Order: sequence, then structure tokens, then C-alpha cells
Amino acid sequence: MAARDAGEVDALILASSGLDRLGEAHRISERISPERLCPPLGAAIIALQCRIDDEETKKVAALLHHPATAAEVIAERTVLQGMGGFCNAPLAGYCTTDKSGLLIVRDMVFTLDGATAIDVRHSGEDPVDTAKELCRRLD
Repeated sequence: MAARDAGEVDALILASSGLDRLGEAHRISERISPERLCPPLGAAIIALQCRIDDEETKKVAALLHHPATAAEVIAERTVLQGMGGFCNAPLAGYCTTDKSGLLIVRDMVFTLDGATAIDVRHSGEDPVDTAKELCRRLD
């Protein structure tokens, strides 16, 4: 392999949203879908916290609340809890909401060597019930 100049790379995986905002979308050669590369459960969740008695901040934060996203977060966290997940657990997955409002939860469980993967999906209306059923299917 030939020597490279400082800063030269063969490939990068970056958040396409950042390149879009910078006006550099033309540099994106591929947008990797979660079907191809399943993300960790809970990845990219943005949450706001404030003091329990800070009513003014709670009012402002409530304007940012998105119920469908909140349901997806609850489902993903329920799967993590149900599967005994933690930072280094061989789990991946996500939840999406379809146009009708139905939650679709996907989870992948891997053997420690990565040689075997189980890919399970379940859909439902309630985030906790949907996630718990998915976990039952993985047991």
C-alpha cells in the first residue's frame, strides 16, 4: 500500500445529515440504510433534561416533544431492558412508525463472534407491548 499524505483517507462514514446541512450532499456516494447496517438500539436519541421544579423550561421543552418519536424510544429502551442489553451487548435494532401510526420494532441479536445473527421484527400499536412481544420471540 502506498504512503498517504496527512489527512488522506480511503473511506469515511459520516452522518449524511451533516453533509446535507453543509451543502456537501454531492460528496455522498451512498446513504447506508438501517436495513443494511442495523444501528445500536437507542442510537441518535436526543433527550432534554431539566430540574423537576423548573416549570418554565418544561413548558419550552414540551413544544419540542414528538409523540411518535417518544413511542419509538420507549419501544427501543424496552427491548434493551428485556434483552438485558448494555453498551457492549451484541444487540442492534430500531423502531419506526409507519404512515398508519403502527410501530415496527426490529432487533438483531448476534453471537459474540458475530458468526450468527437472529433478525426479528414485530409490529403493534403500544410501544411496551410490541417490544415485549419481540423479546419473547427472541427467547
